[in-house]
Amino acid sequence: MVVLYSKSGQLGNQLWQAAYFISNAIEYDYSFLHLGFTNYLEYYNENISRELKETGREIQFRDYKSTSLKYRLITKYATISENFKYNLPFIREIKLPTNTTKYDISQRSFIKLAKNKILLIDGWRFVDYSALRKHADAIRKIFIPNKIFLENVTKLKDDQFKRFDKIIGVHIRRKDYASFLHGRWFYSIDDYVFFMNQVKNLPRFKNMHVGFYVCSDEVIDLNYFRNFNVINSTGHFIEDLYGLSLCDLIIGPPSTYSGWAAFYGKVPLLFLQEKKMKLDETHIENMWETLSY
Repeated sequence: MVVLYSKSGQLGNQLWQAAYFISNAIEYDYSFLHLGFTNYLEYYNENISRELKETGREIQFRDYKSTSLKYRLITKYATISENFKYNLPFIREIKLPTNTTKYDISQRSFIKLAKNKILLIDGWRFVDYSALRKHADAIRKIFIPNKIFLENVTKLKDDQFKRFDKIIGVHIRRKDYASFLHGRWFYSIDDYVFFMNQVKNLPRFKNMHVGFYVCSDEVIDLNYFRNFNVINSTGHFIEDLYGLSLCDLIIGPPSTYSGWAAFYGKVPLLFLQEKKMKLDETHIENMWETLSY
């Protein structure tokens, strides 16, 4: 059995992390208990338990307080300093530092532990690309958001998206990116305008009436985009995420958030890697080929 107890990053990181472990557990038939998704479970709880049961595997998402005493004690054990632990033969641990290389959970040694021990997991960048590709549709069903958010996104699509031939989703991320990697992907609004002008002139949008679905983690003055046909998002981070998944192309700085939207909606993605980047069709990626984000 695998017990994932850590909370790694924000929503995008956690969705990818959960997706890899769920698809791996389905593929190799072991039990999986996720205790680290509690910050976001309320946005998915109308569907998630039902769809997990449909996998035919013992896969559960629980709040730490609502799980059994057994697993609460085991998780407490995992967080005790190494200096005070006894070596218990039925427990193994794998902890990945934040900036470590990716850990392939499809490897034989991991599967053996998952099937024969209680395997405690801390960290992210655990991956299984093959299993996720194979079980992608099941993962999408598991992470359908609750009805109220889905209805708001659907209404936005029906009321606004249909006015255009194509919709380009623009993911503006500025708050945490001001300091993340020393501001490597922190762009001004003028930078985003520069990118949007390039994108609307790509050959795939020639002679088309194009709308821009603009999502941001901060309030943006839409007057900056007065030369574009802008569809303003609702501003809710769940609705923004699934609204992006309905677009025909997503652009934004490298992010697991927009990466998830692209994966979920099978939408091409164009990551803005640097300021003044000259964009063309070769920069557009298929998330089937870039599942590492």
